[in-house]
Order: sequence, then structure tokens, then C-alpha cells
Amino acid sequence: MSMRTPVMIGSGQLVYRGEASQAHGLSPVTLAAQAAMRAIVDAGLPPESAAIIDVIAAVRLFSDSYVGGEHPFGRASKFPRAVAARIGAKPVRTIYGEVGGHTPQRLVNELCDAIAEGTHDMALVVGAEATGLLKAARRSGLVLDWSDETDGEMEDRGLGKPLVNRAEARHRLFAPVNVYALIEHAQRVRYGRSRAEHQRVMAALFSGFSAVASGNPYAQFPTVRDQTFLSTVSADNYLVSDPFTKWLVAQDAVNQGAAVLITSQAMADQLGVASDRRVYLHGYADADDVCVSERPSIGESRALKWAARKAFEAAQASAAKTRHFDFYSCFPCAVSAACEAFEVEASPGRPLTVTGGLPFFGGAGNSYSLFAIAEMVTTLRRDRGSQGVVSANGGYLSKQSVGIYGTTAPSRLWQRVEGEDLTQQLRRDAVSVAAISSGHGIIETFTVDFQNGKPAIGWALGRLHDADQRFIAQVSRGDNDTLAGLLTGEPIGRQVIVDAGEKFNSFRFTD
Repeated sequence: MSMRTPVMIGSGQLVYRGEASQAHGLSPVTLAAQAAMRAIVDAGLPPESAAIIDVIAAVRLFSDSYVGGEHPFGRASKFPRAVAARIGAKPVRTIYGEVGGHTPQRLVNELCDAIAEGTHDMALVVGAEATGLLKAARRSGLVLDWSDETDGEMEDRGLGKPLVNRAEARHRLFAPVNVYALIEHAQRVRYGRSRAEHQRVMAALFSGFSAVASGNPYAQFPTVRDQTFLSTVSADNYLVSDPFTKWLVAQDAVNQGAAVLITSQAMADQLGVASDRRVYLHGYADADDVCVSERPSIGESRALKWAARKAFEAAQASAAKTRHFDFYSCFPCAVSAACEAFEVEASPGRPLTVTGGLPFFGGAGNSYSLFAIAEMVTTLRRDRGSQGVVSANGGYLSKQSVGIYGTTAPSRLWQRVEGEDLTQQLRRDAVSVAAISSGHGIIETFTVDFQNGKPAIGWALGRLHDADQRFIAQVSRGDNDTLAGLLTGEPIGRQVIVDAGEKFNSFRFTD
């Protein structure tokens, strides 16, 4: 072990579940700053130690994550600089991350590299969302002031690379709940499950997540949801996009903040940080996939499988020796993809989350996995000598970042892990997708979006018989027979005819 070995020395979290009328000063900056101060204190350091921090990386706010993002109550012009000002830090560098739920783990990976290489001595990663307060305030007509103009440089990484191709954009496949529904059905058929059986499996999986959230003091929705509730469509658990109901998807109306403090082994020694506060990143990996419709197998994640293998290799570890997991859980298929990648079975005796997951702990925009990392630090401290995995996911199983954590210092020197080779291989294997398609084909996956409790839009992805291409198509407006056909029986494997339209391709069943 080198004295430049990176080590996590502090973590902080907080949640607000009160009324919007009582939270005038509780902006995302405030939540992040309070979490940061908790991380400093958690490390056993005095508050003025914030002055030692030389780099602050902030996870991008959801409202800054798409073109035309809404800021009805104003915004921080430079989010990480605003946090620095609140806590008394004067970092030489600040980073505002790109869009994606992978970014908390990827920022930790990057900053651990920087510390190991001597570029920085102490790093703070922060993230927060106050979407719950924003929604509540707008409903009640309450006016909040979240504006914050702060000077200083900031490395703004923007929106990142597009997650959809031309064909997907033409058919308006943007909403995660619709795209993940396509992945979910494709995965279901890969596993050989009927629709009813898969509904029970999803409910059983996420019921266990809700049980973990019910005991987490930082969970936004700490209520146990049993399997019967989660598998039954009701007024409180309505359909959003087949096969998903409300409580099988991430819930974004949260008010949460998190922070993790990272330094070198030498600096931790110099500051007198107790050995029982130290948690190490033993290995990591990052990988980016192609767009969903370009993947040879829509129901799996080759990128996550590669990232899991490379992270374990870097850590000289294995799933069999890992006691704690937090798999990204925006939708059930994301957890199942992680189980497959890490070769772990979901079972009541082996929880796959330390927080409670995005539907129950809370889906804090791009920041969720920062809470998972913070909670993993706490979990490992309580279980000395154990090992934990955090798997962070961005886009539509598009961008993967994995971290392997432990309380014992790594036995070998820090190694940077490169992932570009896999990214290039995934691009070489990509399936051709035509934006404008016509001809006979077979359905590979599908979904139906629900609005106000009624089926509204249906999509299908499949292969054309006369061309080595995948098609994307929608149900024509008013074609209730085809829409009903997607909601009954097994559409996957059925024969269709695809017609190229002016705005989008349409399809209908021929069998």
C-alpha cells in the first residue's frame, strides 16, 4: 500500500419529509452543504477542515439535466462553488458532473485516481435534490428562492453524449419508464417467464427493497410495500408503462442530500483520522453501451457484465466473498441485470441494497448512488473486514460504473482501470436500426404507455425478415385492436407488418 492510496474518511446524508411551507431555506445547495458538513464531522474533523478540500465535484441536478430544464425558484449558477461557499471551502478545482445515475460512482473513481496520482489531496463529492419541495411548493402556490450567484471557475461537463439514436428519437422513445419497459419485457422472455409470473417476481424483489428502506433513517418513503400490493394494480399503484406500476419505478419527489469525503492515506494519518473511519475503494470499472435499439440482446447489459468482471479483477475479489451490495434499482430489470452481471441470486437472506432502492429510499435524480456509497461506508464500518459493491447506472442501462469497497487497505498499489476497449467492441457489435422501416417482421419487445389509467401509446421493437435490421414502430392512433394485442397474451415472437409513415413507423399484427 502506498501513502497516496485513496481512502474515504467521511460520509453524510440527510432527508427532509416536512411541509414545503416550513422549508424556505432548504434548497438543493443547502441540502448538499449540510450533507458535506456531516461528512466532515463524520470523519472526526472540525468544521474548519473544509478549508483543506482542494476539489469539489457535484452530481448534476435533475433540473439541469435536459434542455429547457425548469427552475421556477431560481438556481445556483455554479452548484459546487455555491456548496464550497456555504461550508468555507476554497477548492482550486470544482466539477459539475454530466447527466446520469452512473456519475456519483464515476466521480469517486476519477477522484480516487487523482488522489493516488498526487493531483489532489482531499476531494468532496456532493449531490442533492429537492424535487419534492419544488412540486409541493408549486401545488400550493408557495414561492421559494433558490437563486445563488457564486464566482469562481467550474468545469461543467454538460449533458453528455446523446442516449438515443435517430430512430429512437423519431419514435419519441425518451422517457426512461418507456425505454426500461422495453428492456424489462425482453429480459422477461430471456428468463422464460410469463407476464403474470414476472409481475410476481418484480413485486417480490422490490418488496424486499422496501423492507430495507423502512429501517433507513434517510429514506424518503420508509414504508414496507408487500408483494401483494406491488403486484396488484390499484389507485395507489396504478399502471405507468406496461409492465410497470407506480411503486415498481424510481420515485423522484425527494428532498435529500449526500456527501463523501476522500483523501490519501498520508493525509488521513496527518489529520489523525481514526482507522475505524476509513473505507477503501479496492477496485472499480466504467463502461458505456450503445443505444438500446442497437444492442444485440435488448434484455441484458454486456457493459455491466464487463464492468463487474473488471472491477472484481482490479480488487482481487469475487461476488462469493462480498457481503453487501447496492444494485441500481430504478426499475426491476436494472437489478436483474446486475444480478446476472455479478452472478448473484436475489434472495431474502442476501439484500441487494443498503439504502432501500430508488422507489423507496428515493430516486434523487442523478445522485442516488452517492447515497448508496455513503450508506456503504456506514455499513462496512459496522461490519469490519467485510466487502461491498456499489453498481451505478446511467441512461437506459447505458453507462455503468462499479466500485468495490472494503475496510482493509488494499495490498497492492493503486491501478487505473481503462474501459475504452469494451466500448469500442460494443460499437462494433451494434445492430443496424433503420429510422424509416417497412416490411414483415417479428416482435422482440414492446410496451404500452398509460395516461390517466388508460393505454395511450404502444411501441414494438423487432427484426425485419427481409433485411438485417431492427425496426422501431408505434401503434397507429385509433388502432385499438393492435394496442389491445400488446396487453394480452404474449406479443413477443408474434408476426407483424411495419409501415413507414411520415412521422413514425406503425405496425399491426398479421398472425
